[in-house]
Amino acid sequence: MVAIISWCIVEPHINVVLIEDAVEAHYATIRFSATFIADVRAHIAEAIGEEEAAARLLQQQLTTVLQALDTREENLIDLAADGTAPQTKIKAKLREIERQRRRLTERLNQTNEDLSDSARLIEVCLKLLENPRELY
Repeated sequence: MVAIISWCIVEPHINVVLIEDAVEAHYATIRFSATFIADVRAHIAEAIGEEEAAARLLQQQLTTVLQALDTREENLIDLAADGTAPQTKIKAKLREIERQRRRLTERLNQTNEDLSDSARLIEVCLKLLENPRELY
């Protein structure tokens, strides 16, 4: 193939059919091995499994923190009902709890992001590159 490309640089007119044949012949010599494809698939499955486990742990942690915020909020409401603590301070703390709750809820929703789209794309690419000559 290098000889054909070198020839094309020297010659003013290029035989496109000859170049196409050389490219097709080259593609017949390259392909992903079955071992490589299996390794990539195994790594993808492992990465997705680890990501899902991490997402579950984060979800549990965020849920626990949200429950703690609920308890703090209930305690503050009880304190406000008692009437012995300054109302402005209690209201400020309740607003802060609400801000934290919104932020944690948003983060909890983000933990549900999925790697499956990326995995499907890689799988399609692996399928196509099992036989690049056929693809070409």
